[in-house]
Amino acid sequence: MNADLTASEKRLIAALDRIDQFIDRAGAARQAPPDAAADAAAAEAEEEAQRLATELAALRDSHAAALAELEARLAASEDALSHANDRLAAAGEEAARLAMANEALAEANRRLIGPPGPEPDEIRRALEAEVDALRQARAAEIGQIGDIVDTLDRMIGDQGGADDQPGSEADPLGPADAGPAVIETPVTMSPASTAQVGQGGDAQMADETDQERG
Repeated sequence: MNADLTASEKRLIAALDRIDQFIDRAGAARQAPPDAAADAAAAEAEEEAQRLATELAALRDSHAAALAELEARLAASEDALSHANDRLAAAGEEAARLAMANEALAEANRRLIGPPGPEPDEIRRALEAEVDALRQARAAEIGQIGDIVDTLDRMIGDQGGADDQPGSEADPLGPADAGPAVIETPVTMSPASTAQVGQGGDAQMADETDQERG
């Protein structure tokens, strides 16, 4: 397109030069006496000028059309550039949103593959073990209480046998002189107290046996 414009400008300049030459010759011919050759040259110059004017108008129209086309293409390019910028901005926002989603997904994956907590089966087994331990402790306490009761029963039985032996003196106090009745309340004893009671009962039984032998 630039090459065509340059060639057209050169042709216009050459045509203008020829017109100037024709005008100069026409002026000289007016000053000179009328001549048929000069008239012919003037007519030729007029025709050439008309032709060049027509060509110049055509070139101007062509240049105007080319300029309008270039302006339209430039406007279309600007619109395309604006649209591309909008799409680029939207793509940037979408990339930011995807980055946030990927970060959230990575965090969820880290939580999933992290150290797991206790499983339900492990919790159930731990509770069952605790219940079994409590049951064993209760059974041990019941056994200790049974031993204490057996020891007390033996002590009471031995004391009753000693009172029923012949030659034992009757109680000088009658039922009317007896003190008020005492209600005994069972007391829960610790394993250490149970051991002490057992040792004390054995010692008392040994003393009673020695007295009977004596």
